[in-house]
Amino acid sequence: MEPQRVQKWLARYGIASRRTADQWIQQGRLKINNKQIQPGEMIHEPIRSLTLDGQALPCPQNHGQLSFPDHLYALMYKPSGVVVSTASQGGSKTIYDLDLVKKFCQQRPSGFVPYVGRLDELSEGLLILSTDGPLTQRLTHPSHGVKKVYVVGLKAPLTQDQKQSLRQGVHLDGSRSGPQDVKPFDQVDQWLGVQLDQQNRHPRAIHQLSWYQITLSDGKNRFIRKLFQAIGAHLIRLIRIQKGNLILPIHLAPGELIEVQKDDFHLQP
Repeated sequence: MEPQRVQKWLARYGIASRRTADQWIQQGRLKINNKQIQPGEMIHEPIRSLTLDGQALPCPQNHGQLSFPDHLYALMYKPSGVVVSTASQGGSKTIYDLDLVKKFCQQRPSGFVPYVGRLDELSEGLLILSTDGPLTQRLTHPSHGVKKVYVVGLKAPLTQDQKQSLRQGVHLDGSRSGPQDVKPFDQVDQWLGVQLDQQNRHPRAIHQLSWYQITLSDGKNRFIRKLFQAIGAHLIRLIRIQKGNLILPIHLAPGELIEVQKDDFHLQP
């Protein structure tokens, strides 16, 4: 049996992220087969028991053999008003409270599949869930420059002065942003207004707003909201529709998800 790092094994089964597992080990909280795990230690035998602070953790159904399950991947439409977190903040619902996310996560013994990147509570749109740590790093680390496409619904059209400010860069948090290419988004009917039937329109459609598209390659916290606030534009809706080559499926309603395969990400080696 090939030895495996404890952190990698726990992450592959969705029991804990590698970072969390590292913390458990550093703090002396994790035991495998009643033996306290030391930093850097490898596991060489089947796992019969797994405990944290003396409390049993979920152990895979294959009796702890050091096999690796297939990774899980899903694209979901994260609704507005839902927090991307493992713990509620101020009573807000998290993505893990959503029924379809719960069902998807039940494919892991821990009942947990990590999210990839974040969206703030009021933002909507594409969110990726996956157990694949290396893929998560490639999608989220700034050094990889993965582009993200958003559409924003504003209360009123941008003025010429506001457009010029965006082209020149805006002062935010003590520094000037780079020039922002903000384009009118003319696919509200085709993309945000998908017909569910003859009478009802998809809940993304709000035709009273002025819609624009913006593309980013960094992940600064609440950057888009701060950007439009700085130029005096009233932002009503913020929806991420694309990350890398992955596009939010137009048939997904808020709270829904669809499982995909790693090949769908088309990442360069």
